[in-house]
Amino acid sequence: YQALKARTLVLFERHTTRDSLAVAARHVSPPSTPSTLVRGSDSIGTLRGRLRDDVLLQGTELLQIRTTSITVSILETVIDTYRGESIPGMRQFPPELLVKLEMINREFVDPRSYTSVNASPLTVKRFIERMQSKDYSLTLLDEFKSEVLFMLYTDVYTRYVRH
Repeated sequence: YQALKARTLVLFERHTTRDSLAVAARHVSPPSTPSTLVRGSDSIGTLRGRLRDDVLLQGTELLQIRTTSITVSILETVIDTYRGESIPGMRQFPPELLVKLEMINREFVDPRSYTSVNASPLTVKRFIERMQSKDYSLTLLDEFKSEVLFMLYTDVYTRYVRH
């Protein structure tokens, strides 16, 4: 989710009127590895206290991404980051990420997948319906993410605390 959020911010950055990747992403140094997201630990006291730095290794570029925690949606992050900008299709995932959404659907949502997440049938049904109707809004993964975080907290985390 966080990697998808970071990539969305970088792709929207191309459509802004800014001169550089100053706010959402900025060049840090050249990497030697393919595209991945590296967790950052620096919290920044803006965007309701939930802004953080992550590093995205994308091709031959290393970008420092100013993004939000997992509890903040992709849509909220995009709106807060690009407040005042007029970006076409700002409430939809950029077309470059549709392949990633299809991969997420195949690997983690499709009940026939060996790696599918144990989400409720209603959540899975709604997600699949939205994918089939080509509703690629930035809120597409929010219900799924909330359910997974809830399961992690109520099951995995509570077991860890007890033992």
